[in-house]
Amino acid sequence: MLDVLKSDIGILFFAVFALTGTIRIIKEVWKIIYRKKYCTYETSAVCVDLKRKLKSSGNDTRVIYYPVYEFEYGGETKRVKGKKAYYRSSCPPVGSLEFIHVDPEHPKDFYVDNPHEGVISSIITGVICAAPAYVILIWALLSK
Repeated sequence: MLDVLKSDIGILFFAVFALTGTIRIIKEVWKIIYRKKYCTYETSAVCVDLKRKLKSSGNDTRVIYYPVYEFEYGGETKRVKGKKAYYRSSCPPVGSLEFIHVDPEHPKDFYVDNPHEGVISSIITGVICAAPAYVILIWALLSK
């Protein structure tokens, strides 16, 4: 078993795994930086609709919802679909008021109240994937 980890195939496998986790972490950290730097226009938005989507995983199919928000910007009413998916029980109700932060240059780029929303769990997943892969990769390379 340990010989497989030290083989070129094993090293390649863990290198890909480590790289994938690292890219995920970098992407999510960049998302936080982008949101804080560019989404500077704060306004209130009303949830006007819920877009339904079927999410399948094996034999299991679930319905998830994306809130659709409406807000005023530059004298126009903008309508944007939220980026975070919800199950029905946790979805913001239609008619609810949310505070959003909008990128003035690209009003379709926004986040709802929290720039870390949905990002922290992705970073944790990236660390869980990358850290063990790096440990095994370093061990395999040093003991080769």
